[in-house]
Amino acid sequence: YEEDKYFIRACEIGHALSSGLRRQVAFLVNINDDHWVAVILDFKHDLILLGDSLDQNKCVMKDILEWWTKHHSGCQFTVQPLAITHQQDTFLCGLLSFNALAHHFLPDSYPLVDAMLVANGQLEMMLEVIEQHLDQV
Repeated sequence: YEEDKYFIRACEIGHALSSGLRRQVAFLVNINDDHWVAVILDFKHDLILLGDSLDQNKCVMKDILEWWTKHHSGCQFTVQPLAITHQQDTFLCGLLSFNALAHHFLPDSYPLVDAMLVANGQLEMMLEVIEQHLDQV
């Protein structure tokens, strides 16, 4: 792992977290090409936060994340659920996962999307992406 060029970025992030240069890293993980899960690794509090909108407690990422955090910290991290809206469809996990990360870090700006209003959340996200793009043009 440490010497494989495929994992260079993962190693760099792990070293930044274990040295205290960074405290947390957050990302979305695609599972089996059909489901998105939100992940926050909090090295300050030894926590792995998993946001799964389908509430599948047997998330395959759990074992990998526990190994990775222990490898870089020497500590066993506690796994806890990340607040996330539970999806009532089969296709909006990406939006809900992104919303869970945004809500965790900026709860006043990004409330959790109401499950009954997820279609509105899709439109709001699209408008935000368009606004960001227009600001860059």
